[in-house]
Amino acid sequence: SYNLILNALNKTYASIAFIAIVAFALSLLGAFLLSAAITKPIDVLAEGARIAGSGNLDHKIEIKKRNELGLLADTFNAMTEGLKKAREAELQRIALEKELEIANRIQDSLLPKSFPDMKRYEAASFYKSAKEIGGDYYDVIALGGHRFGIVIADVSGKGIPAALIMTMLSGILNIEARANADPVRVMIKLNDTLLTKVSENMFATVFYAVLDIDAN
Repeated sequence: SYNLILNALNKTYASIAFIAIVAFALSLLGAFLLSAAITKPIDVLAEGARIAGSGNLDHKIEIKKRNELGLLADTFNAMTEGLKKAREAELQRIALEKELEIANRIQDSLLPKSFPDMKRYEAASFYKSAKEIGGDYYDVIALGGHRFGIVIADVSGKGIPAALIMTMLSGILNIEARANADPVRVMIKLNDTLLTKVSENMFATVFYAVLDIDAN
């Protein structure tokens, strides 16, 4: 019968259409899942890059897969850790340079810009530290009347420790020079005081003399 054949064809067409629709739906679902599996880690990487770009180098990208994207995440995390350490080192360098600049200004303020009038005697100086700051010191100290103390000193080493000892030496020497007329006593007092304040591996070489400009 033609109707039987027609019914069988219609059922066949319906089955084919149903199978095609199901296959299309499954392919769409598979494509969506596959796309999500690929794009989600990429979105995580992109978000991590955005966060790191905003300055948060503590952010870590978590991708558990051991494929190229997982290796890329590990590389990105190592990169941000390296950038973090580099930024910390740069901040420390800037802070140290600032401290050295301040110490240099302090040391420069301790060195005389001019010397007292010594009549027929004249003093002049030029100083340039081997590093940002050093332990060198010189001065002409007006002791009153016609007497002047002349000092040239060099603290062992360079840098901030030497500059700190130089500052201490300058203060002690100026006090003792005005309190003691005898330069030998001044040096003894200076030596005894520094011995109680300076570690054993540091020392200062000091020349100190008193000039009497009225003496023949």
